[in-house]
Amino acid sequence: MSSTKPFSNRRSKLADLLAEVPVLLLSGCDRYRNYLAYTFPFRASSHYLFFGAPNEPGNFLLLHQGEATLYRPMLHPEDEIWHGAQQSEEELRKQYDLKSIKTHQDLAHDLSALGLGAVCSLPSPDAGTNELLKSYLGRVPVLNEKPDTRLVEAIMELRLCQDESAIGSIRKAVHASAELQLEVMKECVVGATERELRGVLDKRAASEGWELSFSPIISVAGEVLHNPHYRNRLADGDMLLVDCGAELSDGYVGDLTRTYPVNGTFSETQKAIYEVVDAARAKAVSTIAPGVHFAELHRAASLVIAEGLVGLGILKGEPQELVEKGAHALFFCHGLGHLLGLDAHDMEDFGDRVGYEEGTGRSPQFGLSNLRLSRTLQPGMVVTIEPGYYSIPALLNGEVGRRFESHLDRETLKKYDDVRGIRIEDVVLVTAEGFENLSGHLPTDPASIEKLIGLQHRATV
Repeated sequence: MSSTKPFSNRRSKLADLLAEVPVLLLSGCDRYRNYLAYTFPFRASSHYLFFGAPNEPGNFLLLHQGEATLYRPMLHPEDEIWHGAQQSEEELRKQYDLKSIKTHQDLAHDLSALGLGAVCSLPSPDAGTNELLKSYLGRVPVLNEKPDTRLVEAIMELRLCQDESAIGSIRKAVHASAELQLEVMKECVVGATERELRGVLDKRAASEGWELSFSPIISVAGEVLHNPHYRNRLADGDMLLVDCGAELSDGYVGDLTRTYPVNGTFSETQKAIYEVVDAARAKAVSTIAPGVHFAELHRAASLVIAEGLVGLGILKGEPQELVEKGAHALFFCHGLGHLLGLDAHDMEDFGDRVGYEEGTGRSPQFGLSNLRLSRTLQPGMVVTIEPGYYSIPALLNGEVGRRFESHLDRETLKKYDDVRGIRIEDVVLVTAEGFENLSGHLPTDPASIEKLIGLQHRATV
């Protein structure tokens, strides 16, 4: 398949879904840190990138009848002095199979000729981007209102199941993410700091030309689910939770979590709970197949966790009943996973409509209310499977802990004080036959993890 074929196919499919409706997508605007010449790193909208256009700020992509026109901002003559020349129009046409390339000065005329009121677009989480859209459309797009809701539905239909080109890119991004995990393992030693390990990860990504798909979590405080800090020094007996992902030049991403012992060996208590989490991961992965509902995977993983914690004496009661009540969520309080593609949480800018089927919504039950994905699986979907165990004081000592006090053995829990947080995450492709674990080459079982850390450490000596 030629490099531009996926773009032309996607544009044609969009035209089939929206008939004569023109679609205007904006890459996004630079975001300024302190003053106009000091910007944050730019990354274009995933919906814009999906249809084939350069990762540059201020670009509009007009899609109509299967063809694409790019509108670029007119740059000041001095801009080339500071930032270099733009990519040539000939290169862009060849790279993205564009019908034509114009400037912003042409956009208002072209939109008017098409009928401005018929043009569909999408809002941005960035206010500056929305203002630029408004200057040409006369309005800020709205996800839940016509005509834009038709575009939302069409893009969801095109992006929920990945095409062949996207799957190839995701496979590469997942392998790159595994390489980042291995790089951190090499330096995961007693005395290292979390910030040093972040530097190791950044260096490897930069040397390979990868971006990061999100700000990585590298922490011995694994009970903090989205820990943004790198404050701690690794100590003997700690476990390190690393949640990271690589982003390729075409925008496709990986997302992997592994948890490993800093000193290279799990304690008995750490290993016991780690095995519970890994069994939950394995159960959920093995259950994946077309027609299976993702909520079933979440329940299956939850039941394994409940059974394991009852077996260890941390929870008391019948596992099925504990899951029905939500008591297991004291230790597994988030959803099992999410869609993955051009974002780690793919299309979640569309809200729950992408994660939940029409007519359904989030459960009010604690734990289940955090389920990001609740859809029937189809071939081509790429999902993460990431169960976990977390000893979170705010839950255990708060209202939720009191609610489930009769099911919690706090004396036994004290024996597991060296287990703060464990998460194990795979990226899985749903296939017509069942599934392909795209991250299956990076082991998860305790013995392999210990062996791998040992090998990685010896490789650096």
